[in-house]
Amino acid sequence: MWKDLLDILGKLEIAYREAIPLLQDKKKALIGLNLDKIKELSEKEKSLTEKIESLEKQRLEIFADLAKKNPSVNADMKLRDLFQLAPNKIIEQRLEYLQNSLTKNIEEVTTLSSDTQVLAAAALNATQYHLNRLSGATVEPTYGKSGNDVVTRRKNYDFQA
Repeated sequence: MWKDLLDILGKLEIAYREAIPLLQDKKKALIGLNLDKIKELSEKEKSLTEKIESLEKQRLEIFADLAKKNPSVNADMKLRDLFQLAPNKIIEQRLEYLQNSLTKNIEEVTTLSSDTQVLAAAALNATQYHLNRLSGATVEPTYGKSGNDVVTRRKNYDFQA
């Protein structure tokens, strides 16, 4: 069981490590408004997210099994305390290393994910602005009844027809 936990945490650590350059590339693509690259990276990101969700499920199942087989394991227990129950020091040290690495990678992924969300919103606003400019639409400085922007369009009438 401890070997399974090491295996799952190792796979999670690798998956989060793979997510970092992917999100960095997505951030660059959003800054450059490279739609093809954004689409490609979003598909890879979706696949990686599904993989991480699957690994997280497996990790929770292993923790549940550990709790069933070891009465000293409870839901309020911290990971460091759980790791001290490992059968030997080598496994305990490896679990601590993986947990520290995972924590660092998750923080990095969370930051990059937040950045890409902000950039995606900005890219959408820029796209909307340019589409409005091309179509002759202007956004009023007030909001409509529904809370959305009030958009007016220039009327191009030909009165001499």
